[in-house]
Amino acid sequence: MPIFEKFFRWLFSARILIRIGGGVLAFVVVAAVLWNAFDVSGHKRWLAWKADWEAKGESFDAASVIPAAISDEENAAK
Repeated sequence: MPIFEKFFRWLFSARILIRIGGGVLAFVVVAAVLWNAFDVSGHKRWLAWKADWEAKGESFDAASVIPAAISDEENAAK
């Protein structure tokens, strides 16, 4: 049992906890920077792709997909 006790005392010492916390913090910072870089890159690619297709005549507006309202005379559901 003294080996486990010594190991856990070492594992939960202030020096080791600070190192683990620093490693976790560094990982989170690197992940956030990469996430932001890929997000910005993807947004730029989307805007370029959208502009290319809009130049070809496509519309990405939701109003262009929704059909016009039907008058009450033509509406069989009313």
